[in-house]
Formats: sequence, structure tokens, C-alpha cells
Amino acid sequence: MSTFVRLTLGAALAVLCASSGAPARAIEPFNEQFWTPVQISIWPPVQIPNDSCTVYGLSLGLLRVGIHEKVVHDALGDDAEDVIGFQGALYDSYSRNLYGVQLSGCFSSCSKNLIGAQASLIGNMADRIPCGVQCAGLANYVKRDVGFGIQLAGFCNEAASLTGVQAALAWNQCESGAGLQFSLANAAYKEYSGIQLGLFNWGEAKHGRIERNRETKDGHILSQGRATSSHDGVGDLRGLQFGLVSKAVDFYGAQCGLAWNDARDGAGLQFGFLNTADTMVGVQAGLLNWHTQSMTGLQVGLFNRATSMTGLQLGLFNQASTMTGIQIGLLNVIKENTALLIPLVNAHF
Repeated sequence: MSTFVRLTLGAALAVLCASSGAPARAIEPFNEQFWTPVQISIWPPVQIPNDSCTVYGLSLGLLRVGIHEKVVHDALGDDAEDVIGFQGALYDSYSRNLYGVQLSGCFSSCSKNLIGAQASLIGNMADRIPCGVQCAGLANYVKRDVGFGIQLAGFCNEAASLTGVQAALAWNQCESGAGLQFSLANAAYKEYSGIQLGLFNWGEAKHGRIERNRETKDGHILSQGRATSSHDGVGDLRGLQFGLVSKAVDFYGAQCGLAWNDARDGAGLQFGFLNTADTMVGVQAGLLNWHTQSMTGLQVGLFNRATSMTGLQLGLFNQASTMTGIQIGLLNVIKENTALLIPLVNAHF
């Protein structure tokens, strides 16, 4: 294939990434020495030509096509197979880099970069997707990140970082991202900006380990770890959580968990049966509103409680340890007032 054609294909791929808003990525070098317009396979290594060629065109397999065994991804050299075009097989497809479409009856796998689309009945897997779409009957998995993409699956999606859309019947998970998660359960463990729609929405810290030094031996420190669910060091969730249960560490936006909303630090709106937070700036609207530290804004519900309240409490029973503002309700308690319990209207400034 002429150098002009290869340069034209490369330029087209660059334009595709730029137009999608995907971050710039270093493109893996193609095998310039061995290339083919068509690759035919039954089950590698029964494959012509072998998997050290770059395919510019069609890579087709009766059962399997591409890399003939699951090697360690980082061990794939510059002579491993790249596909620029279409790769498909009845059972599964494998390639190092894919720039085009990968279609399989069961599994599709891209070990380095994917720019294009993967579709299979069971699952798709890729290390990176600078710009792409994954559609699977069961699951999609991206090991490192999704620059810009869409994951659609019958059961679950997982990505290190995501800019785009995750949609599944049961489970979506990403370390950090921006976009839309739509499923029975959604989880974002670091920073997430966007919308989570599901019965259970989580913006939560993963369980980690705290190391404790115990003793030294031969100049080496021996340590023992203990499990912890500390939230320290976790980023924030900005946007909308809507479902049955919504939970975030640091939250900026709106939580609409019909049963329970919870945030360590929140700014915005909590709307549901039970609203809880350590600190909150904004509005809580529900039957039960609860703060363990401080609340600035408005609490509306049957039962409102805040350790330190600045603003308005409106409900059947209002309680605050310290208060700068007004309580309106059947029973009102401000612990720092001389009269502890006052009906109808209570205030402290």
C-alpha cells in the first residue's frame, strides 16, 4: 500500500478523534513491513496471513480471527496485528489496535487502542477507547479509560474514566468521568460530573488500607494493614442523582433519591423520604432531614434536625443544637435557648 494511502487513513482517524472531542492519544506504530488488504482465518494459527500483519481492509474469521492467544497486553510488540477497517468472526475477534469496526458472535477484544466500534453478543474489552462505541449483550470493559465513548450492555459496563454514556440493565461503574450513567445501579468512585439515573446511585470511596508500622527486620520495615472505608482524598460528584437511593461523598447539584439521599458534604438540593449529610448548603425537602454537623439553607419536612443550623426549619418537629435563624412547626427545639421547647415559632440570632 502506498505511503499516500496510509497517510490519508491516518489523517482521517485524526480528524475523527478531533471532531469527537476525544483527548489526543499517541497512535501505535503500524507494521510498515508486512500488510495485507484481506485476512482470512478459521482459528489462529490457521490464518492467512499471520497475526504479525497490519490489515488495511477486511479481517474475517470463521470462528476466531486475529491474535491467536491471549497474551499479556503490555507484551504486544510493534509487529502485533493492527486492523484498519473491519474485523469479524462468528466466535471472537482479537487485535492490538483497531481503527474501524470489530464484530463478533461472542467476544471482541482490542489490546491497545480502539477508535471505532465493538459489538458482540456477550462482551467487549479494550485497554483504551479514545473515541468509540461498545455494544454487548452482557458486558463492556475498558481497562484504562474511555476518551470519548458510549457503552451499551445488557448487564454491566466498567471503565477507568469515561466521557460519554454508560447504559446497562444492571450496573455501570467508572473511576471518574463526565456524562450519563443509566442503569439499575451506578457507581463513580472519584470525580464525576453529569447524571446518574438508577435505583441506586453511588459517588463513593473504595475501601482501602491504612498501613501501620509494626517492627523492623534486617533494615526493612514490616507493616500490617487494616481495612478502612475512609473517604479522605476522594473527589466530588457534580450533577444529578435520581433514583431510589442516592449517595455521594462531596456533592454539588441535586439528589433525588426517593428513599434516601446521603452526602458527606453537599451543596444544592436533596429531595426524598430521608435526607442525611454531614454538612449541607442548600435545601433539604423530605419527611426526615438530618445533619450531624451543620446546615445552611432550608429544611422542609416532618422532622428536621441539625447540629448547627443557619436558615429556616419548617416542619412538624424542628430541632437544632445551635441556631441562627427561624423554626416554624408544631414543636421547635433550640438547645442554646433558655426556653428549650417552644411551639409554633422559635428563633435564635
